[in-house]
Amino acid sequence: MTGTTTKQRIAAILAGVSVAAGFVVAPHADAAITKGSFAIGVNRDSEGGNFRVDVNKARVSWMYFNHPSSTTRLLQNAFYIDGAVNGSPMNYVGNATEVVEARPVGNHDRVVLRHTDPNSGVEMTRTFLISNDSIQVTVALRNTTGQDANLRVEMASGIIDRDFNVTGVPRGDGYHVDVSNSYKLNVDFMGATRKGKGPQRYDAINGGTSDDAHFVAGVWEQHVPANGTLRATTAMTLGVAQGTIDTDGDGFPDEWEENGFTDEHGNPFPLNKWGADPKKVDLFLQLNWMKSEWETKKCSEQRKYAPTEEDFRKFLDCSEANTNVYRPSRQTLNDLVDAFAEQNINLHIDAGEYYNPMRLTNPQGGPTEDFQPYYFEGKVPGIKMLEDRDRLLNGRQTVFRVGVIGDQQTRSNFSSGNALIGDGAFYVAKNRMMTSQDQLRNTILHEFGHNLGLTHSGPLADPSRPISDYVPGYLSVMNYLYQFTDFRYSNERSKPLNKLPEACKTVQCYTGDYDIEPDWPNLAFIGGQIGRAHGTTGTPGHDHDHDHEHEHANDEPTVRELEVYSAEFNNGKAGLRVRTEEGADNMIIANRTDSKVSMEIANLGIDIHKFRLQATYPGGRYEQEYTIEGALSDESKLPISVPITNTAGYSGSTMPVTFRVFNQDNDIVADDTIEFSVLNYNGEDTAKLIKELRKKNSDLLRRAEQTVGKEEGGAGPRPTKPLETQANAVIPSRAGQAPVTSLNAAPSGTYDAPSPTTSRPSEPTVRPAPSTAQQQNPGKGGEAGGLSGGAIAGIVVGLLALIGILGAAAVGMGGF
Repeated sequence: MTGTTTKQRIAAILAGVSVAAGFVVAPHADAAITKGSFAIGVNRDSEGGNFRVDVNKARVSWMYFNHPSSTTRLLQNAFYIDGAVNGSPMNYVGNATEVVEARPVGNHDRVVLRHTDPNSGVEMTRTFLISNDSIQVTVALRNTTGQDANLRVEMASGIIDRDFNVTGVPRGDGYHVDVSNSYKLNVDFMGATRKGKGPQRYDAINGGTSDDAHFVAGVWEQHVPANGTLRATTAMTLGVAQGTIDTDGDGFPDEWEENGFTDEHGNPFPLNKWGADPKKVDLFLQLNWMKSEWETKKCSEQRKYAPTEEDFRKFLDCSEANTNVYRPSRQTLNDLVDAFAEQNINLHIDAGEYYNPMRLTNPQGGPTEDFQPYYFEGKVPGIKMLEDRDRLLNGRQTVFRVGVIGDQQTRSNFSSGNALIGDGAFYVAKNRMMTSQDQLRNTILHEFGHNLGLTHSGPLADPSRPISDYVPGYLSVMNYLYQFTDFRYSNERSKPLNKLPEACKTVQCYTGDYDIEPDWPNLAFIGGQIGRAHGTTGTPGHDHDHDHEHEHANDEPTVRELEVYSAEFNNGKAGLRVRTEEGADNMIIANRTDSKVSMEIANLGIDIHKFRLQATYPGGRYEQEYTIEGALSDESKLPISVPITNTAGYSGSTMPVTFRVFNQDNDIVADDTIEFSVLNYNGEDTAKLIKELRKKNSDLLRRAEQTVGKEEGGAGPRPTKPLETQANAVIPSRAGQAPVTSLNAAPSGTYDAPSPTTSRPSEPTVRPAPSTAQQQNPGKGGEAGGLSGGAIAGIVVGLLALIGILGAAAVGMGGF
């Protein structure tokens, strides 16, 4: 993944810098000399590094150096040349400068520029002799004034990047300059009258001795007779510290991957213990996600709701909260790791305790974020993501990138995510339109691809790629046409197809000619803060657990539109979610037969398909087939009510319900376990609540009477055996109804924990359904029967066996 790719990346960086600086555009890395209007470009490419010099016709020339196997970022050096005659500065003449010579000479390239100061008439000749790792600059001032004159030459070398720590040690006529223990420069001002160093050019010119050596300078000054010449020469050699050599080009020196490192703040990073390999690219990704609204409101902490207005209000609030979860399944995370492993790349994921193959003592990923319905509302996405990067990574941003999974981006934005190109943060919007783990998995890979330097039409490093979001022949998850179908980056050159996909009938696809570089060989492993770490090799022996901005355009496709584009490839696949819209009741009341939860099944394929839903819960089971229209139809998302009828004797505060969707081939295409809040009132509790609400004339009175009954009516007799499940009532969907969030996780509540010796979390085995005896005390948050809690939806399970209340009145309430 290095070699030619590294050369191309260096050339691209240099080209961008040259354009930004107003200089000649850098040629391909293998070119030598390029003449421009304002500068002569000299490029030296060797095994020792890439050395680029822009010899400017004005006073400042630029040098760029990068070792192809070094973790250290590009070294940019400004080289100032100033002349003075009798104390008056000499002027430059721009394009009128004569290019005397620009050609190879032996193992060097030589550039000679000459001009005459229009004020004094003194002639300046500048000669640059450039090799693979050195440059020698000689300035000759010829006194053409016709009389003696005081001539002075000043030459200063300045490291522009202030993030570098630059020190200089005197060495003969110059200095040995150390740049953050990464680059080593020897600068000699041969025979200079004086030399100096300092944080600014002015300090160095005036003989400074500061510890900060961002600038080093030499000054030559003497009286020169008429027609005499003052010559001044500066020689500079460049190299990299051996400890910065990075064979695989992933931004981490070989020594660090073999032994770990401790950064400049004392934080240890035992990369070797985390599985890093100096001969294989290593990427570190931290994934954080929102808790559900139900979890954020701490509904899982309520053990029992008291028969008071305050607790009943809490219960209603929890029962109406968004219970959809944002956690990726373990299979999704394993799929991501496997996709990179197939390309000989190690992807290390920190997803908290939930998924911790690196065995971090204190992992920082996982469900750390409170629920927010609109993550970027009132914020600039790029700035928000940079803030997330620094806050969530908390000192790890030179090693890890971070992705956040949450809900909708803004009130009006239903697109699938946002990311920074070539930096270290992205956001996946698992909004109410995203209903499957495959969609979530592919979107993580898509947004992560932006961090790694990919655009919607190919690698950023490929300047020939078309500027379009819909390139039919670009078969990559980065392409909107295939985001929900192709779980891959492209590995071959992309060229036009003979036949356009069906989606091109609804969006404007690119129909011109193109030949796009493949994604995988052009990933940018170094970017943002990655590759900018400063530290020393080795760690104390314990884990540390401690650009280009990409913001999607306003016309970016919504999740629903991506779903439509992919429909022809997704036959037989389904999405599933808990419905939380107004009117979608999720109430179970113990010992009643009319409790239900509201769900939605989405047909993700283009053809009509028959799916079978299976729901199991402590004491009951429901199964039903549904024929659902294809994804192009407004009826592709079917709202359904799942009856929860057998709740006799249930006394827990939450109830786990496992949902599985089977397609016509009997494949499981959706699988999730949801925890629902439970209300447990007996007859005395009901009477007490209704009495209090009437006394306070509470706004909850009518709701309580509809939910748990009236004080004088009471509840029906307590069933003594399970009741037969009633047929499901299908709610017809509304045309044009917006599709909504899914249950996204594999049923973690039904999984056994992975073995401590396992190299990565594998999909655990499913436990058998709990026995009737085990169902009596499920406890808090779905801890019953080993359930660890999945998504949580508000279901009311209230015990309405009212002791001593007339049974006949209960019949009048219906459904008992």
